[in-house]
Amino acid sequence: MRFGKTLRNSVYPPWSGKYIDYHKLKVLLREQDVTGEDASDSDGLSWTEQDEEAFVQELINVQLDKVNAFQVEMSQRLKERTSACEAKLRPLVPNPEQEEPVTEEEKRKAIASEVLQELDGIAKEVTELEKYSRINFTGFLKAVKKHDRKRGPRYRVKPLLQVRLSQLPFNTEDYSPLVHRLSVIYSFARQVLSEGVPESEEVTAESRFGHDAYSSYKFWIHADNILEVKTHILRRLPALIYNTRYPKDPATMPEDPAITSIYFDNPQFDLYNQKVARAPGAGSLRLRWTGQLQDKPPIFLEKKIATDDDRSRVVKVELKEKHVKEFLQGDYKLDKIVHRMQDMGEVESAHAESLKNDVDELHSFIKEFNLQPMLRANYTRTAFQIPGDDRIRISLDTNLALIREDSLDPERPCRDESEWHRAEIDKAGMKYPFSTIRTGEIVRFPHALLEIKLRGSAHNAEWVKDLMVSHLVKEAPRFSKFLHGIAQLFEDYVNSLPFWLSELDNDIRRDPETAFHEERERLAQRAEENMAVGSFMGTMGSPSIRPAMGTTTAIFAEAASPSSTRRYSQAVQARPQATIPAPPPPGADDTAASSEAEDNAAPPSSRLKSLFPSFMRNGRRGHRDSVVLPSGVRHPGVWIKDAGPVRVETKVWLANQRTFIKWLHISILLASLSLGLYNAAGKHNDIARALATVYTFFALFAAAWGWYMYEKRARLIRQRSGRDLDNLVGPILLLLHKATFSSTHTTMTAFDIQIVSDTVCPWCYVGFRRLSRAITTHRSQYPTDTFRLTWRAFYLNRESPPFPGQDKHEMYRAKFGAERTAAMGARLAVVGEGEGIKFRFGGRTGRTRDSHRLIWWAGEKQKIDSSSSTTESKAESKAEEPSIQTLVVQNLFRAYFEEEKNITDRSVLLEAAVEAGLPADEVEALLDSDRGGVQVDAEAERARQRLVSGVPYFTVQGRYAIEGANEPETFLEVFERIKSEDAA
Repeated sequence: MRFGKTLRNSVYPPWSGKYIDYHKLKVLLREQDVTGEDASDSDGLSWTEQDEEAFVQELINVQLDKVNAFQVEMSQRLKERTSACEAKLRPLVPNPEQEEPVTEEEKRKAIASEVLQELDGIAKEVTELEKYSRINFTGFLKAVKKHDRKRGPRYRVKPLLQVRLSQLPFNTEDYSPLVHRLSVIYSFARQVLSEGVPESEEVTAESRFGHDAYSSYKFWIHADNILEVKTHILRRLPALIYNTRYPKDPATMPEDPAITSIYFDNPQFDLYNQKVARAPGAGSLRLRWTGQLQDKPPIFLEKKIATDDDRSRVVKVELKEKHVKEFLQGDYKLDKIVHRMQDMGEVESAHAESLKNDVDELHSFIKEFNLQPMLRANYTRTAFQIPGDDRIRISLDTNLALIREDSLDPERPCRDESEWHRAEIDKAGMKYPFSTIRTGEIVRFPHALLEIKLRGSAHNAEWVKDLMVSHLVKEAPRFSKFLHGIAQLFEDYVNSLPFWLSELDNDIRRDPETAFHEERERLAQRAEENMAVGSFMGTMGSPSIRPAMGTTTAIFAEAASPSSTRRYSQAVQARPQATIPAPPPPGADDTAASSEAEDNAAPPSSRLKSLFPSFMRNGRRGHRDSVVLPSGVRHPGVWIKDAGPVRVETKVWLANQRTFIKWLHISILLASLSLGLYNAAGKHNDIARALATVYTFFALFAAAWGWYMYEKRARLIRQRSGRDLDNLVGPILLLLHKATFSSTHTTMTAFDIQIVSDTVCPWCYVGFRRLSRAITTHRSQYPTDTFRLTWRAFYLNRESPPFPGQDKHEMYRAKFGAERTAAMGARLAVVGEGEGIKFRFGGRTGRTRDSHRLIWWAGEKQKIDSSSSTTESKAESKAEEPSIQTLVVQNLFRAYFEEEKNITDRSVLLEAAVEAGLPADEVEALLDSDRGGVQVDAEAERARQRLVSGVPYFTVQGRYAIEGANEPETFLEVFERIKSEDAA
């Protein structure tokens, strides 16, 4: 189903004009939804800067702002409506401060009934608002993906959209506090309506059921914080050992096991869509085992169904590997196990009947939805729990890899349709990071996953609460490996995406101080909300008030939950807290009150004191000097500590001199860097010259600052001053320089890329286009980087005939067969269209040795021209235009694959060379001779000896090899890795 139709079906009628105008965005993008044709190609109009600006303005500044404004408005309106319901119910609450509470039963029930109807409307709109946020969020991602795929070579909007989405709350707002308020009001209103109605024993028993059920909390953990989280947990809980047969020597303890789960769904992804929409009764099915499959571990088939009370019901059976396929097909029903259990007595007979029902339920579930393996999740799990005490259960999953397990593409299936799993992964015993899995079939989750399950009294564990609100974790409610994997790997198959995708590119690490204040504000907000609804729960006493540090919000400790109160009070005790001055009694001296106020205002200045001790000390000195001496006492003129000759230890003078020498060292280093950078920049590199000027300023400043501080400190030492010798100005400016240097010193990397290819290889043409896109994207971020491409020869078919060659279709059919040839041509046409290549497979083909000789000679010609040119012109040509050799290769690719010209025809070779800028007479002389033949034959032989079995084959900096026509992201990852290594 197209997303446009999905969007129209998801519109909530009262809000019909507030959704994203997806059709208008497609019109601006020139894509017709009905025919699916590219309008920019059909009508002959090119995509201009004005078109791009119009699309971006409509997407970011119109549609996104419209959706966000409506979501914020509706959220605020729902909160106000909830507050209005609270106000209507407040007269029904017994309150000593209220003079005339409503006591008439009929009137009380009428008010409660009216509020219940209003609450039903609020609850419905809260649900619709969440759906509204999700469908619009998906629409923005779909529109940007369509734009980047269509206009991606020159324009990319996804990074800009991700930045804007991270700043707007419409797709990340947590509705849990509002739902909590609604729940309390619902409970009170129903309690009013049920007054006088006796409660049955069945209802009473049902209300107690599930009292000790687990509460689950999920979090993301940044890789930098994993060890700290582990140690924090290990202080309270031991880590579980999965293998009980481990050695007694602690040094040989087994590693945490790798757990594999295979999730099932159908080609329409019905289970995924139900789970994303949180539909009632949404189910999931998975196979799970621990360790490597070749070790024959027990395999569990689990079905999980969401119940109406926001919990889940699990149906699970244990299978052996040899029975999994038969069970999934419905041929194996555990009959032997069932019969054996039935023969063991009444108790086991009941268990056998339960097992039989579970098997039938699983079979019917698989058959009903036509389920098949779709996704594999592999992760390393560390579990923490006290043996024999399951009140607190914590699991930490790291190295999470999500891998496609489907066979949706018949031409390139990820899994053999006759198998229930990818045998090549399990037979080879692959482990994380699964480097041999093809790009596009695997997603590696960047964070660790923490899940905390609490039961009973464990909800009051202070250390667990501290962990859940600390800066070490980021809350990730309702996160699912299944949903995340499907959304990332099957994005083209689904029209609804989970809300957390936009947060993946954000840095989830938080400053501890910031996390503390955020928790303080959250608790203050919760206390206010609890105060508003607390009267309905019988907690409307006279709450004690504690001021929140740094804010004017008062926290109502008695209205808040006990756990939040304890956590809050514990956090407050860890920091200095200001006190509220009591009002002065009548007739008290104004001076005394003022003095008391100044004393109470003192703590805020302690932070200034810690940052600027000399400033605070100077302020106190001014106050001290204004002291009036009593009569008969005169000022001594000099302090006792300053009397007598100056006696200073030698190490004090040496420390001052050593600091001065350090500053001189920094100055000389910066000056050398500035001089070298300026000489290497040339007259056309304005960025490097500007940086050299900045570094010169810092060098002069470092020398002047070092001399100034040396003289100042020497004077203070001689004067025996008690003032602080530190000064933050110089180091701060030096840090600014370091930040500038760190952000720019890696922008001058010279990349050397060798490409082994054949001029009749279509994937070499595709790989070159993708490499060019990667280079363009990289240069947009690092404009001073240079790239040198060197082409090496490779013969796909050494026995190809010389001129005039042979017909392409005959060669392809003889080599691959007619059916495979048609499939390959169709696939290349689709891939080529995405790269701007219009593949045509007519014409003739043959031996490519002469074309490789021409490419080799173009490279030699380029070396001669480069050696005779200046440094500036050489750097400029490298940075702004392709080399002559690359132009020749590009012209040959276009002539052979798009213009159906004969690669063995010397006139075609001459035309490609002349178009690249080579002299025609020299090219003709080259083609008439055998010059370069020995060299290209040697290149092809060296490639064969290096075990290069397929082309294209890229070698970057002589360190990293990339085989095949990979996506631009692969090249960009290698470029970034090289820059980080060079920086280190």
